[in-house]
Amino acid sequence: MPQHNYLSVEVKNLKPWEIFDFFEGPRFYSCKNKTGQIYLVHWVDYINDSDVWLYSKVSFEKYCALKNNTIDIRSSFEKPEEGFSYLVTVASTNEFNIDLISPENYDPEWLPDEGEFLEYDTPSTTLPQKVVSNQEAAVANSRQVLDLAFSKAHQTYEIASDELGKILTTLQNYLFSSACPSDIDIRRVPEHVKDENTLMVTGLFASSFGVRLQSKNSDLFPDSSQNRNLHKFMELLTATEEGNRVLKVVKGYNLLSRVRYKAVLKELVAAGVSVKSEWSDPHGNSISSKISFDQIKQALRQLEEDDSSDTQTTKYQDIRLVGVDIENDFFAVVKNDGELLKGKLDKSLESYQFNVPSIVNATIEETCKINPVTDKEKWLYKLIAIEQSSLNK
Repeated sequence: MPQHNYLSVEVKNLKPWEIFDFFEGPRFYSCKNKTGQIYLVHWVDYINDSDVWLYSKVSFEKYCALKNNTIDIRSSFEKPEEGFSYLVTVASTNEFNIDLISPENYDPEWLPDEGEFLEYDTPSTTLPQKVVSNQEAAVANSRQVLDLAFSKAHQTYEIASDELGKILTTLQNYLFSSACPSDIDIRRVPEHVKDENTLMVTGLFASSFGVRLQSKNSDLFPDSSQNRNLHKFMELLTATEEGNRVLKVVKGYNLLSRVRYKAVLKELVAAGVSVKSEWSDPHGNSISSKISFDQIKQALRQLEEDDSSDTQTTKYQDIRLVGVDIENDFFAVVKNDGELLKGKLDKSLESYQFNVPSIVNATIEETCKINPVTDKEKWLYKLIAIEQSSLNK
C-alpha cells in the first residue's frame, strides 16, 4: 500500500479518546489507533474553505506528563515519536490531504504559547494515583500489601476483565500452593492454608493498570506464614527478572507450586503484559521487582522445556497394590493416607509378576498439568519400579 494511502486509512480509523478543548466542535483532543498508539490532534487554521489539523504521535509517558501539567501543550508537539507529525487538511467536502511535517517547519501561530498548560477536569474513569504508599499502607493496616502494575506495549489505563481475572486467580492459586511445605506430597491445599494466605483486592491505582492486594488477616508477627510466603514469592519474581535463575529456584518448590507458577506466567504472556511488583509488610520489610514481557516469555520457555517443572519421581513405602491390568497398561495403589492413585505401567514392568492385592514399595512418576478446559490441575501417574514390601513376609 502506498504511504499516502496508508496514512489516509490510519487517520480515518483513529478513535477519539479525550477532548481537551471544545468550541463548535473538538479543537484539541487525543485519539488512539487499533494498537493503542496515542495521537494528539490540534486544530491550527482555516485556509481556503478547509480546516487544517496537526496530528502528532506521543508516548504514554508524555501523554501523562501533559495531563499532569508536567509539560505544556506546545512541548507535547515538539518532539513527535517518529521525528515528524501529520498536517491534515480537511475540505468542506470531507476530502482531506495529509503531509508529513517536522517540528522545525511548524508555524509558530499553530500552537499555544510556551507555558500554557491543559485546563480540564480529569475524567472520572481515570484511575487514581496512590493516596498511601505501599509501605505506609502495610504499617497502618498491619497487613501484607502487594501492589501489581500491569503494562502493555501500548500503555493504557484499561485491561480486559477476563485477562485480569485469570491473572489474579492463577496468582492466588499459586500462593495457596507455595504456602505448603516443599517436602510434602500436596495435591489439595488445606482450607486453613487458603484462609491464611488469601489476598483481597483493596484498590486500583494509576500505573498503566495497578491493583493493590492486601492480606485477608492482620499480620502481627514478622515470621508468619503469609509473610514468609509473600517474601518467597518476591524472591521468585526476582529470579524471573534475572531469567537464568528461575528454573533453579522453582525446583525447590513442591510440584503443585511449580505448575501453578507456570500457569501465572502463561496468563501474563496471554495478556501481553509486563509486571511491576512491590511488596511490604507491617514490620518495615519491602521488596520490589520489575519484569518485562520478554523476560516473562523467556522464563516460561525455560519452564516448559524442562520436565522437572511439572514432573517428579516419588518413592512410596508400604502402600497397597489393589489393581493391575498389563494388557490395558493400568495399575492402582492406595497410599497410606487412603488416597487412590491410578495410572499407567512403565514398559520395563511388562514382565513383572504382580501379586494383587499386596503391600509394596513403589516408585511412581507423577506429572501435574493445568487442564486448559477447566483451569484445574490434572495428575498423571506412571509406575516405574516396584518391589514387595517386607510387611508381606
